[in-house]
Amino acid sequence: MLDKIANAIKKAESVAIFTHVNPDGDTIGSAFAVSAALRKMGKSACVFVSGPVPKDYEFLPGAKADVWEDGSKFDISLAIDVSDEGRLGALKDAFFSAPLTSCIDHHGTNPGFADINCVRSSAAAVAEVVVDFLDALGVEIDSDIAACLFVAVSTDTNNFSFSNTTGDTLRMAARLVDAGADVDLITGRLYRRMPIAKTRLIGKTVSTLKTSMDGKVAIMTSSYIDRDECGAKDEDYDGIVNYATQSDGVMVAALLRTSSQNSSVKVSVRSSCECDAAKIAAVFGGGGHSKAAGCTINQKTLEEAAQLVRAAAEAEVSACLTTDS
Repeated sequence: MLDKIANAIKKAESVAIFTHVNPDGDTIGSAFAVSAALRKMGKSACVFVSGPVPKDYEFLPGAKADVWEDGSKFDISLAIDVSDEGRLGALKDAFFSAPLTSCIDHHGTNPGFADINCVRSSAAAVAEVVVDFLDALGVEIDSDIAACLFVAVSTDTNNFSFSNTTGDTLRMAARLVDAGADVDLITGRLYRRMPIAKTRLIGKTVSTLKTSMDGKVAIMTSSYIDRDECGAKDEDYDGIVNYATQSDGVMVAALLRTSSQNSSVKVSVRSSCECDAAKIAAVFGGGGHSKAAGCTINQKTLEEAAQLVRAAAEAEVSACLTTDS
């Protein structure tokens, strides 16, 4: 299917590249990499992002590129790292307005919502699939493209520390470094500094941590009021859920947060064992990977949503323990 997408794009003059809501490094970095590659081919290409590019990724080549105005026409749309059409958010109509739609992803829960889909669940990051895609297009990976893809794979593997990191992942990263990705610059921007507002938000959010099942399940909550008191933004929540998984004995952790008054509750789920985070998220219509997943819960307060997520997490942990025994 990757060759089929590549062939379709070779025939197109204009390509719209779509990222998922609450964009992370994998969707942003991979999208900018593809956009740069298509421009090298002489294509008209641009990236659609819901809202501004998160500050953590503003340093990437292409982050300042113009986004197509609403109503613009393009030959083909390409979703990258988008696990289902709901993850397109407000960009959904624009995506499906193209005569041909396509999707490159690595989420096993992806239902194949586009006309042409390439879903490789074995890939640690969608960036791994994108490298093969660029090879299929015949585009050489230059230093700018390499930087974008290195950010993508690094963030989805937690700087190559998660269990999804494989030999193929590391070989791909080595190729990107050889192509000019500046490891010191990238890791410095991503892991060795953060806004003081995020530091405050981490402290306030971690202080809400509550455990159950003798510490096997950990839940953290944060309201928009907490965020605003810290002077933080929604993007500053990225990675905070991992603080719970680092606690001894925790098998499943979740962070629940609201963005505004009476808004839906966004949930990030993480597993540090054989428990399946995607199964927990699926209870609420979400999805993702076995180690990291997410969902949105509507028409519930933060406290009510936390109770529901805790129950789902406890059920998954119980099932996991039963299987192990």
